[in-house]
Amino acid sequence: MDTKSTSIVGVIILGVISLGLVLWYMSEHPAPYVRNPDGAVPGTATTTPTAPDKTLSENGRYYDITAVYPSVTPLKASASARADAQAIEVMKQFELNTISAFKEQGNFDHLTAEDISMLGFDQGRKESLEITYVLKRGGTTLSYLYTMYQDTLGAHPNAYFRSFTFNSKTGEGLDLTDVFAPGTDYLKLLSTISRKKLPTIIAKTEGMQGVEVDVDYMNRGTTPDADNFQNWYIDGTSLVLLFPPYQVAAYAAGVQTVSIPFSELGTSVRASYR
Repeated sequence: MDTKSTSIVGVIILGVISLGLVLWYMSEHPAPYVRNPDGAVPGTATTTPTAPDKTLSENGRYYDITAVYPSVTPLKASASARADAQAIEVMKQFELNTISAFKEQGNFDHLTAEDISMLGFDQGRKESLEITYVLKRGGTTLSYLYTMYQDTLGAHPNAYFRSFTFNSKTGEGLDLTDVFAPGTDYLKLLSTISRKKLPTIIAKTEGMQGVEVDVDYMNRGTTPDADNFQNWYIDGTSLVLLFPPYQVAAYAAGVQTVSIPFSELGTSVRASYR
């Protein structure tokens, strides 16, 4: 074999060795699995917590629970240490109550042998509850959006939400009614806007034409009732509404998110939040 051929063979061998080393390294050091930081809420930016979270976890014989809440909020700097502590306590108590309800519904301390067999607990299956959150910032607000991901070994797990919004200057907790100007029929306004925007959003999610969306189903979940608009937060200069699975469309359509710029809501929103 001449010198040129020998060089080519040498290069090929080195390339094969290098590729093998890369593949070995990747197999031994896989990329970490990162769950969507917005839980079941796609397409929204998040704010990284400034300090490690507090964790509530419990691993029972038939269930696993993991929940996190902030150890400090930006309210400590923008409002006061007292406002920060109060906000954290409100969110912590919410998680403790949610955990308590999950365990009560599971009836784990009083399961019969039939229950254990039917649910597959004797095969190592467990129910689970996971609570995560993301922080959203408005012009003068902080919103904590919690996602509860619950698997009770039914046909599929379920996700639902709870949001907490605070005035970043005073630390005061805000309800949706606090965002709107006095006298505004905000529920009717949000119902109208949601019904206008949702068909396009749902159609895109399900890969269909807007005319194919089940409008009756959607309308039932968007009547001007406070319960239908309890999942919300402020992100930048927009009011974001969340509709969990089943509220405005079938489970397969997932979570539906309607973002409404404050500029679109005009003077119906208090000047301090626009």
